[in-house]
Amino acid sequence: MKAWLMLLNKEVRMNKNFIFWGLVLLLGAGLLNIYMSYQSTEPISIVIAVLVTFIHVFYLPLIFLNSINKEWKHTAQIWLHLPQPGWQLLSAKLVAAIIAVIFSYCFTSLFVLGAGLDISNAQSLTIDGITFNGKLLLDSIGTLYWGGIYGNWILLGIAIVAISIYWTVWLMFIFIMLIALKRYIKKGLWLLGVIFLVVISKAAAFIKFSSWYETLTQWGSFNIPLFSMSSEMTSKMMDLSCSFQTGKVLLLAFIIAILFFISSWLLDHRIEV
Repeated sequence: MKAWLMLLNKEVRMNKNFIFWGLVLLLGAGLLNIYMSYQSTEPISIVIAVLVTFIHVFYLPLIFLNSINKEWKHTAQIWLHLPQPGWQLLSAKLVAAIIAVIFSYCFTSLFVLGAGLDISNAQSLTIDGITFNGKLLLDSIGTLYWGGIYGNWILLGIAIVAISIYWTVWLMFIFIMLIALKRYIKKGLWLLGVIFLVVISKAAAFIKFSSWYETLTQWGSFNIPLFSMSSEMTSKMMDLSCSFQTGKVLLLAFIIAILFFISSWLLDHRIEV
């Protein structure tokens, strides 16, 4: 365990520049968010808040890919000859990337949860044909955030991290597989990677619309309510929630475990520098 924690510490330090510039960009978006909330009566800051929140879905794959690519280019021989098995080497990189995403998401929440500032500039707002009562919405915003939205903000973060892990493990598998094939294929590996992505995408789309896939995954449905607005606040009733199926969650977890196992095995037995 101590050896793995040392690996994790090394991975966190390796990601520090990537994390720093990511936070700089988020800070810029936050300052723009605050500026637009005082300069415009349109709900532009809410749009910015939504964008910087969901962009975290791509943050984890990017930081992991940056880390493993840097490792392979500069210190591959040292990394591969460490006494730890492949699953520890890869899990340390994955956990370090997850820590970076959680830290970034918490930093983002400082200004995203204040996105209602622009509502104070108008008595009413119209978004996509729905009219909001600005005063009532502003008065209730504390209750919404600290009651329902704040709690579900954490659940949203968990969902974003979970989706990111799924994509990251796929990237991990493709990266490791291409490096393993480098012993046999000297040129055109990038083209092989693109072809593999296209084939996997087509296969996933075919499987997704099959009857047996629905039977396997469409069970154990549950909803996570995000928030609800009454007719006093808006011209229409608004209820926002996220729906999940237990079967689909378990299937994705199984795929993640299989891809991680294969990647670790390839790293231990099929990759040489």
